[in-house]
Amino acid sequence: LRDYESGHCKISSISGVDGDDLEGVAIDPGAWDPDDMHVYIVHEGADDDDPILYKVSYEFNDGRCSARVVDSANLEGAIPCMKTSNGIESLGLKSASSGGDPAVFFVGIQDTGNVYEVTSEGESTGSDSCYEGGMGGDDISGATYSSKYGHLWSYVESKNSIAVVDPAQDCTVATYRIGSGMDEEGLALDFEHKLLYMAVDGQGDGSVVSVYNFTYPQGLDECIDSRGSCGGFQVCGGKKRGNNFFG
Repeated sequence: LRDYESGHCKISSISGVDGDDLEGVAIDPGAWDPDDMHVYIVHEGADDDDPILYKVSYEFNDGRCSARVVDSANLEGAIPCMKTSNGIESLGLKSASSGGDPAVFFVGIQDTGNVYEVTSEGESTGSDSCYEGGMGGDDISGATYSSKYGHLWSYVESKNSIAVVDPAQDCTVATYRIGSGMDEEGLALDFEHKLLYMAVDGQGDGSVVSVYNFTYPQGLDECIDSRGSCGGFQVCGGKKRGNNFFG
């Protein structure tokens, strides 16, 4: 939680968060304001636990900071049932809230590598809003989206690679091998300042964030690998997302 004018601080606990297995963080620029600073954080929701999207308000005051939950949404009704899953592993903003429309996020499921669109209100955007993570495998652990180019960038830990997916064509347009072999757990791209951030889980030995210079690749227009659609998915309770529902 960083404020470039006030500095930064580490928050070890957030009032209102149930559990500690948080897997992603994203900001909705359509609602963020210096006088109303907040982020969205997703709880994994594996092993019969609920996947919760938290809206967290944070404040800086005389070098100290605090955070508390101001809203939350259960995502169980927006993504497939995860009773035997490792749950959500990534969270990335697709579109900011605007004119009364909620923000839309991509959430990635670790076991399948599939990515789903959900709103900040905890709803699915439709039964066709599911995308293969780009590598044809599981263990997606980070995601970020370029609204300018319409590309979803996903880090797949089992492949030590980044996949670039075009959701409109539902296909992969590029892959890049990182090759570090470290336990990367997060990906963020600062397109404006041309920086790429990778978070590494130190597994008890201390975690680090690596920063790389980044130039957006040209020519990412053609599919290099088409994947089978994962649309028409079902959620727990037997409901089908989109316009068709059955009980």
